[in-house]
Amino acid sequence: MFTRIYNFILDYIEYILLVVLLGIASFFILSNENPDVRSLQAEISSVIRFIHYPAKWLNTLSGLVDENIQLTQENIQLKLLNVNFKETFLENRRLNKMLGFMDSVSIEIIPVKVLNKGVTPIYNSLLLDGGQNIGILPYCAVITNQGVIGKTISVGPKTTVVHLLNDVNFRMGIRLQNSRHSGILEPMTDRAGLIKEIPKTTPVSVGEEVITSGYSDIFPKGFPVGKVVEIQEIKNSIYKNAVIKFNVNINTVEEVFVIKK
Repeated sequence: MFTRIYNFILDYIEYILLVVLLGIASFFILSNENPDVRSLQAEISSVIRFIHYPAKWLNTLSGLVDENIQLTQENIQLKLLNVNFKETFLENRRLNKMLGFMDSVSIEIIPVKVLNKGVTPIYNSLLLDGGQNIGILPYCAVITNQGVIGKTISVGPKTTVVHLLNDVNFRMGIRLQNSRHSGILEPMTDRAGLIKEIPKTTPVSVGEEVITSGYSDIFPKGFPVGKVVEIQEIKNSIYKNAVIKFNVNINTVEEVFVIKK
């Protein structure tokens, strides 16, 4: 190994001496206090400073990446915080409306939060966060401050299953508020129902309010259900049908009232 080093030195002796002499010369130049030499030192430093640019640029780039990551994290946190504030504001507004509704009705009602929608494969339903522990019983009307949405059918110790009025098997006695015609509501879609066999002589109009008839042990009289949006004339028949749009969008319900018997 030493032989290889020795041969290498012999082969490149001129270059090695040049590097050594340049090093010695640089040392004397940089340590010299002569004004002319100092000026030369400044010029050399100005040239050499470009050597540091790549490293400086990489450090700056690395810092920008770290700063960008931090700002992204802070932005996500602020967005989540804003969403939480908005949810709290909307919930407070809904609860204030519920409190106002509770003060405006004379019957006894129980406010309950909705846990989940579509909890049974047999029919459209809601799962409520309350049951026997807060006084809920089976076959009680379930409403919001906008109108009827269904009835309780299965009540457990701490949860309740609600059968929704947009289920194909749901039926409810209703009354057209202006014409006073009574009939049976049959669901059509999530937001609409049908009232059949209305006499053609009954003056039903689009926009007419539909309310509960009161001919039921479950639903009290006079609660809003929806509005007439279409009149279906039937050929060669003495009857007509009315399509109504439900007041409540069940897909957006988060809190409900259960009417105590």
